[in-house]
Amino acid sequence: MRKLIKQILGRVRRNSSCPAVSVEHGTAATREDIRRKQLGRLGEDAAEEALLRNGYRILDRNYSCRSGEIDIIAEHDGHIAFVEVKTRSPRSWNTPESAVTTEKQARIIRAAAYYLGAFRDPSPTRYDIVSVFTDDEGAVTKVEVKAGAFNASKG
Repeated sequence: MRKLIKQILGRVRRNSSCPAVSVEHGTAATREDIRRKQLGRLGEDAAEEALLRNGYRILDRNYSCRSGEIDIIAEHDGHIAFVEVKTRSPRSWNTPESAVTTEKQARIIRAAAYYLGAFRDPSPTRYDIVSVFTDDEGAVTKVEVKAGAFNASKG
């Protein structure tokens, strides 16, 4: 089922449009999934803009492998930064950063190791978290970049 959903929705890529999905006959869960994906895409776009303003060079977005998924991979100050983006609306009960649990960190670290396996002599790595906050209308109100938010020894 997951494979089918991925095929239908496709990977989100910069400068490309996501296929339209009709929810007229969909379930509430389907509408919620689409709303969550739209919020996530909004957050990733805002995070990318903030990272670029802070001197990051984007290498990849939505990298996925059997070990996990990484929202943004970038180069910054001689490091390869594996960036997890968390977006929250005002109605959210927890902070974006608190959603990056030790289990999530471990998945990111495994996916990063898989990504780095393609390089003979990779740069030093770092794990960053970008917290994106929105208002009730879905507009981005604040973006916080936390470089070195966690490391491989913690995950």
